[in-house]
This record gives sequence, structure tokens and C-alpha cells, in this order.
Amino acid sequence: MTTWAEITGIFRYVNLQHPVLADLKDSLLNCQSVDNAIALLERFSPTCDLLINPWDYQGFHALLRVCFMLARNTGGEDALSQADQAIAAFRYTGDSYNEAVGHRIQGLLYQRMGRASLALTSLQRAVTLFTPCEESYGSESNYPRERDCADQIQACQSAIDEVEHQSPTAPSQPETSSKPIFVPNWPIARLVIGVQDFVLASHIGRYIMDNDPVGEIQINELIIDGDIHRFYSAQKGNFEYTLVPGNDYRWLKVAKVSMNQTSPTPICPNDLVLVDTGRNANVGDIVIAELFDPPTPQERAVVVKRYSNKGFQSESTEEIPPIPLDKASIRGVVLAVAKRIDPDTGQPFPPPGTGQTPP
Repeated sequence: MTTWAEITGIFRYVNLQHPVLADLKDSLLNCQSVDNAIALLERFSPTCDLLINPWDYQGFHALLRVCFMLARNTGGEDALSQADQAIAAFRYTGDSYNEAVGHRIQGLLYQRMGRASLALTSLQRAVTLFTPCEESYGSESNYPRERDCADQIQACQSAIDEVEHQSPTAPSQPETSSKPIFVPNWPIARLVIGVQDFVLASHIGRYIMDNDPVGEIQINELIIDGDIHRFYSAQKGNFEYTLVPGNDYRWLKVAKVSMNQTSPTPICPNDLVLVDTGRNANVGDIVIAELFDPPTPQERAVVVKRYSNKGFQSESTEEIPPIPLDKASIRGVVLAVAKRIDPDTGQPFPPPGTGQTPP
């Protein structure tokens, strides 16, 4: 059983930008028991819900719930679900250290549940993320944080050794998946849709719809044709896209491999790309372009490419020549990529080049 003192050592240095969350973490670190910590979180929650962007709070709140379950030796699948939420939220905010903490906690859960291969995957992922953090803090002469990363890595390695040397006669639960888990580091995107206030009618009976939104819906997953798809950003440094009423957005399904090596997120067959047909394209954007003269009648007239001064370029595992700028016209800018999620692993199916086979 993991003690509350041991658990606070894991999340002690989680990065929290909002002062309310920072105060909450400091107070939790001073709690003497998990019961006191749970009571404290319940008192803080109304304040956090009012003051904090949901994405700032979601990762830490989910992580805390997992920690509470670990300390009480409860949780099971619910704890794993909370760990997944924490990791996804931390990945969205781009904080590798926080994401590493989430993976370590997830690894401890899998280890406790006897799911050896999944525990190894999570703990190894944590080590992979903690290592550059340790180097970065060392270069900044931030020795307490550097030491913490080293301790986190050592603890993960010790847990890995325990799992690898676990007695084959030890009781264990069946694995949820026997195949290797592909864990991408692509930036998660979210779509934001405004929520209007009550629709009012003017004295001549005309509906007034141009009032400012009073809230927003934030989406980073959808069910498409019965399968869960997660959104990833197609633009470097941009992870949130507000859908403007009246604009023309299209989902297009990808058929070939001409952009399966692009960054920040590879675009592979069967992915769906979200296109803003009204946005002006800049050099460097990933765009949808319409060919003026397709090579054959069967050739697709619309392609997804990187817009450059040298033409519409592919970024692929195959050698594909660029399309001259005078041979096609831009029809829209790609904002995000929707990838189908493997129900066994909770991660997207791997693209070419990972050594694993997509569906």
C-alpha cells in the first residue's frame, strides 16, 4: 500500500500556474492524512470551479483523485480512467514534467493491479519524459527540481525492476492488452464553440443572434462512425481553435500517405482533417489544394500538402515531387487532425515508421 506521504512526494513539484491551484497544492502537501486531503479538496473545489480555466484544473484534479485512490488502495478501472484524463490534460497544456508524473502514477496503478506490460509501458514513458526535464533544470541551475527529476527517474527504474523480476507465481489480473502501446507526443488540440445566451426577439419579430457568447463548449474527442477520434493540432504552437459561426468548416478523410511524416502531427490514411475554407493561408501552413488538371480522371482533384514558396510539398515516407503553385489553388487551411483511438490502449493507432502496424 502506498502511503499519503509517499504520494505527496510524487506530485510535490507539479507545475501549476494559477495561484489558487498553487495554494491548494501547498495545503495538500501539509495534510497529515488522505482523509484530510480529500476534505480540503472538497472545500477548495467551488473556488477552483469559479476562478480557473477548466483545462488548468482538470489535469491536477484528476491526478489528485488517482492519488487518493492509491492511498486508500481503491479505484481499479475508475482510477485508470482518471489517470488517462490527467495525462491528456497535461499533454494538452504542453507540460512534459506534469505528464511524466501522470504516467508514473498510471504505472503504479498498473503495477498494483498486476498488469505488468502496461505498467512497464507507463513507467518507461515517465522516464522518457523526466529525463529531458532533469537536463533542462540542470542547465538552469535549478538544483531542487533537477534532484527531484533524478529521484523520480530512480523511483520509476526501481518500479520497472520490481515488475520485471516479479515472481511468476505472484497473483495477477489479466492484461487489458497484450500488444505494445504506441504513446504519441503529438500536441492535443481542442475545438471551442461559443454558447449563446437566451435568444431574444426584437419588436419586429427578428431574432437577435449577434450577442456575445456567455460560455463555451470545449471538445477534444468525438465519436465518428461509431469510433472515438481524438483531435491533434496541425499547426505548431496553436492548440485551440474557436469555431466562428457562419464560417465554412469541412471534415475531409485522408486517403494516401503524402503527409504521413509531417509535424507537429503526422496525417495518415483514414485520418480526418478539419479545414477552415475561409482562412487565408500563410507559407508553412498545411492546406487543402485543388488540382487544376488531375493526371487521370481517377486522380483525386483535392490534395493535402504543405504550402511553400517552392510549391505544394509532401512530407512522406515516399518520394513525392512537389506540385507547382500554378497547378493548384488553395481551398482551405488544415487546423486539426482527428485520429481513431484504439479501444484496447486508449491511444491513437500508430502511423508508419513506428514499427507497429495500423489497422
